[in-house]
Amino acid sequence: MTELKFSGNIAQIQQSLSALLDRHHIDWRNWGQGDSLGLPTLAKEVQAGESVFLEDGGTIRRVVRVINIRVSFIDHGQIKYLQEDHVVLADGRTRRRTVLGAVNEKAKPGEPPSAAAHRGMLEEVGIDFDFTNVPCQETVTDKISANYVGLPCRFQNFIYNVTIEPKDYNPEGYLEKEPGKTTYFTWTDNEPEYRA
Repeated sequence: MTELKFSGNIAQIQQSLSALLDRHHIDWRNWGQGDSLGLPTLAKEVQAGESVFLEDGGTIRRVVRVINIRVSFIDHGQIKYLQEDHVVLADGRTRRRTVLGAVNEKAKPGEPPSAAAHRGMLEEVGIDFDFTNVPCQETVTDKISANYVGLPCRFQNFIYNVTIEPKDYNPEGYLEKEPGKTTYFTWTDNEPEYRA
């Protein structure tokens, strides 16, 4: 498979992506409705190097390196699990997901998984956690994207299981505000059923 290169500003990348998707008969025009994300979001991922496209003859595939962090805390002998409860998008839509970890972050080009995990914990829940010596399980999942309906994807998952210290525990959960969305994290007594 050949890695496709995209250049220019977001509008130019978006135009190149729409032509690529049309050429491969992937209907992207309804993206950005319901639970799906829109083409501008995908163009930003491509520009940041978080999503890469591979092409082989008549097929394309989006490849993403994803850091999945399963976070727990022991509260008076009881294990609590952090979960991404929901995301509120700028247009008012609410998305609920169950994914491989409570904290999920796309790795940047050349970024080691442990560095991406550290960055993700800091950005998403405000916890400065050292992942240097934390073991990581690696898996690969090929599936059609739920975010970009109809687009074949390969997720290279780097899964961490961590238990946070009392100083980092917020019983009310955590909130991540980004341009275009706000993510809410809550604690549960039941271990979430993570899925790829």
